[in-house]
Amino acid sequence: MIVLLWVLIASMLLWLAVLMLPWRPWRCREVLEADEGASKMGLGDITTLIPARNEEDTIGAVLDGLKRQGGGLAVVLIDD
Repeated sequence: MIVLLWVLIASMLLWLAVLMLPWRPWRCREVLEADEGASKMGLGDITTLIPARNEEDTIGAVLDGLKRQGGGLAVVLIDD
């Protein structure tokens, strides 16, 4: 039982150290840039399922973004 208590204390201290690190590893701001040559690829073997409930404000931008990904992409829009 005492070993479990020491493991618990050690894990709490480790998490506290991670949270107090100045470089904040949980705040990742990585951005992936699109490859211009990749838009010519055929996407006929990929199906995208999009659940859309009350998304009338943003669904147009989502569908436009999918259209720019490449030709032949199958899109299933599910309005629940």
